[in-house]
Amino acid sequence: MKASKAFALILAASAAGLIGWGGVHWSQERAREAAFEQRQIALLADEYARLKSEVVKIDPEHIAPSLPDAPSKADLEKATSQLRERMELYSEEKHALSEEQWRKKIERDTARIRGLEFKEPVSYNVLNRSEIGKVLEGKFAEQFTDEEFDAMVAGYVAIGLLPEGFPLKQVYIDLLSEQIAAFYDQHTHKLFMFSGASLSNAQNRVILSHELTHALQDQHFSIKNLPLELRTNDDRAIAASALVEGDATVEMQLYMVEKLDSKAAMQAVLASFSQNMEKIASAPRLLRESLLFPYMEGAKFCAALQEASEEGGFQPIDQAFRRVPASTTQILHPEKYLAGEEPIPVEWPSLEWQGEKPSFDNVLGEFGVRILLSEWGQSEFARRAAEGWRGDRYLVYRGGKAVVWRTLWEDASEATEFATVAARMLTQRFGAELDKRDESTRQLEHEGRAAMLVQELEGSEVLIIQAPTAAECDTLLAQFGKTATPQSRH
Repeated sequence: MKASKAFALILAASAAGLIGWGGVHWSQERAREAAFEQRQIALLADEYARLKSEVVKIDPEHIAPSLPDAPSKADLEKATSQLRERMELYSEEKHALSEEQWRKKIERDTARIRGLEFKEPVSYNVLNRSEIGKVLEGKFAEQFTDEEFDAMVAGYVAIGLLPEGFPLKQVYIDLLSEQIAAFYDQHTHKLFMFSGASLSNAQNRVILSHELTHALQDQHFSIKNLPLELRTNDDRAIAASALVEGDATVEMQLYMVEKLDSKAAMQAVLASFSQNMEKIASAPRLLRESLLFPYMEGAKFCAALQEASEEGGFQPIDQAFRRVPASTTQILHPEKYLAGEEPIPVEWPSLEWQGEKPSFDNVLGEFGVRILLSEWGQSEFARRAAEGWRGDRYLVYRGGKAVVWRTLWEDASEATEFATVAARMLTQRFGAELDKRDESTRQLEHEGRAAMLVQELEGSEVLIIQAPTAAECDTLLAQFGKTATPQSRH
């Protein structure tokens, strides 16, 4: 189940430029932001023309606000707001609709904006706050046994993404229970709503439109068949989530432009920021950024697909549901997705180490590498060091005491850049410097913990090993360090 929908309005603000987030080189990011700004101006111009036509039909004597020959975004926002205010005077619909009528209206508007029709009626389930928490807890229980969840948390702790003993499940449930206004469950095909979220409120209408987009996705593309819950590849799961949430966020932005004047839109965004954000702010970087990424970077990815296509509209996004992004690299760098650059899988003949199978087996991906490096004092270098990623995989043994993590890079220079920053990360984490053992290997042993960093196979791969002792690092290196990998990287 995708339950991180509470952040949808925050990310609408992000896409409008209120929050910054990079995933590409600065020049590429500026170009993408400029293109996105032009799209917003074009959408505002279309909305201005539509409203002007409606006002003229109702009141032919009304003089619409004039615009300069080349109106700016501010000009269009002001003129469109004036027209919307005029339309409100002509209609009492806003004050007359029941909750059921609001739902039907938002359904019609969402289907029209998204360009997909509902194949069957949407099933709603209205819950109070305590019931929402129970539903979320039940969804966790459906997906993981307690043992599986404990192994997952131990894996994140072992690689360095979570602090020891962090109560991930409870924090996640508490966080979403407090913030969530609505969410769509692809397993039951139901849209859950908070009973206190009246649709007379603009913020709640926007959120519902976002969630209804998920219902449309489910009916046309079957969300549950996407790798959203893949347990052995977080990178692929987050990439799929970015498509799903990015699509709905783009639709939501269009809904806001069409249905809310600039004042109402800003009030909706500010309302989302006024919620209790203490748990979000205090959450570990892994949880905080993983919740936000699908909306923020997903919206940029979907917008990039639209910009690159001659078809326009949502057709390029529809096509992406038929070729789902396979890595966060493809989300962060849409040109790589469009060029068909796929991640390289890391394979080993055997996963057993000293007769033991891994308790956790996963993939970080470019986004995960960035989080890990930032978590351990390398925020300034994390983004650049994570670029050039082509594949990775990490295995966890002995309840988290031993880890082997192989990463694949575009070329030797990219691998060297990552290795340099990763070495500083290990120094920060383990409290000791890595000593050079030979041309390819650096290692440390400090206070009952050891680590090893090896740049090998013509310099384009980096292996990081953690274990209680240097001797155990050597046995992991013997098991996993000299293994053939795919020959082609392109």
